[in-house]
Amino acid sequence: MNKRKQHEQEVLENDLQSWLEEKFGDLKPYASQILLAVCALVAVLIAAAYLWQQTESAEAAKWQDLSYARLAYRRSNDATPLVDVADQYPDDPAGNWALLMAADAEARSGLAELSSDRNAGFDKIEKAIGFYRRVVDSSGTKSPMMQRRSTYGLAYALESNGEFEEATKYYQQLADLGDETPFLEEATRGLQRTKNPKYAELFTKFREYDDVPEVAPGMTLPQRPDISFPGLGAAQPDAGGGSFGEATEETQTAVGSETDDLR
Repeated sequence: MNKRKQHEQEVLENDLQSWLEEKFGDLKPYASQILLAVCALVAVLIAAAYLWQQTESAEAAKWQDLSYARLAYRRSNDATPLVDVADQYPDDPAGNWALLMAADAEARSGLAELSSDRNAGFDKIEKAIGFYRRVVDSSGTKSPMMQRRSTYGLAYALESNGEFEEATKYYQQLADLGDETPFLEEATRGLQRTKNPKYAELFTKFREYDDVPEVAPGMTLPQRPDISFPGLGAAQPDAGGGSFGEATEETQTAVGSETDDLR
């Protein structure tokens, strides 16, 4: 039985060899070149797969760094880690998202601080303007939403800093998109504010208002009252608030007479 199976296998192998020689017999002289070409092709495929894997890993690393930076910001309220990611991946989607988050953080913090420390608040708003502008002007790949989101952020930060003419330009860009942007309503309101002279006048008063006067408000303290008594001579207090002095001889006599009467 085993011999029969062995015989059948040998027949199949001979038939396969015969078929290969019939079909590819002409290529036999080029076998070595074909083998080299096949090996080269395999090497190219392996290299392509490796590069693709490395690219995917590098891309994943960018977003992982962004995630870590976002967590660090939430813990400390410091946008520095986000800015570091943006500087590490400039003009990259991950870097632009990090910069947009940093801009939002500085803008929120600055607006909240205006009521307690205007100088510090405006400093943060100016930082936010710089971050928003970097995203808006970035030459990297950006989704339409990121472009519109950063444009609106830039317009609002410029308005918050009193740069109304510049803010109007970016609000108008969004308004010109019409229903294509979810920021249409907000952009329209922004245009109404930044084009209103009374609004600009009110903002100027707020920014220039000095709420720390050099002299405390209210009436000045009166001088020490004169508490000398007529007819008592030198009975007024000295400069140190000590003895009121000695009564005159006439006063002592009068006091003595009143004492005798009481007796």
